[in-house]
Amino acid sequence: MKLSKLVLSNFQCFGAQPEIIELENDISVLIGLTGTGKTATLKVCAIKA
Repeated sequence: MKLSKLVLSNFQCFGAQPEIIELENDISVLIGLTGTGKTATLKVCAIKA
């Protein structure tokens, strides 16, 4: 499975306003401060896989 875009809302630290994350073809890196949703984003990928 290859993901090109994630639309996250109402999950863990993500609220009702959708957050759209565009993923590159070869590699994507999640960088952010503590509590910004890096792990939650990976959990969504694991749930959807």
